[in-house]
Amino acid sequence: MEIKIEGIGEDEAKKIGEVFKKIAENKENIEIVLDVIEKIKETGLLAAISALSEGAEEGFNSIVKPELMGSIANAMMLVWMIGNINHPMLFEMAQKVPNALNKSFEEIKKIKEEGKEKPSLFKILKIIKTPEFYYALKLIHSILTHLQNSNTEKK
Repeated sequence: MEIKIEGIGEDEAKKIGEVFKKIAENKENIEIVLDVIEKIKETGLLAAISALSEGAEEGFNSIVKPELMGSIANAMMLVWMIGNINHPMLFEMAQKVPNALNKSFEEIKKIKEEGKEKPSLFKILKIIKTPEFYYALKLIHSILTHLQNSNTEKK
């Protein structure tokens, strides 16, 4: 079969003929691809993809804003920091902290409802004498000491 198209030379016509031959050989596959495209169009995905490609520059510009990049950098640092915490300790904290926070908030809510927001001096002294208060102070002191030591080691 010879195809003649006005304004196209013999070489170009031969190339077009080769393309038509490949189309004929792959007719079933081409029909499947066209069916997929039709289904994508029916679901609205084609319009969404088209809109995304048109607004790609705007989307990229919104992603590279300094605020978002700073947030991503902070999130990465937080994940890195958590990844360097001793796993058994982190696991134990993950199990205990939510329950402890819930109970603490319930106690504070109860105190506020009773109207006893100001404890007596003796109650404060009693709290200070508890092992938990000592552990909390020791934890804060230890963290501050190690932070200070790590700063002086770098100098």
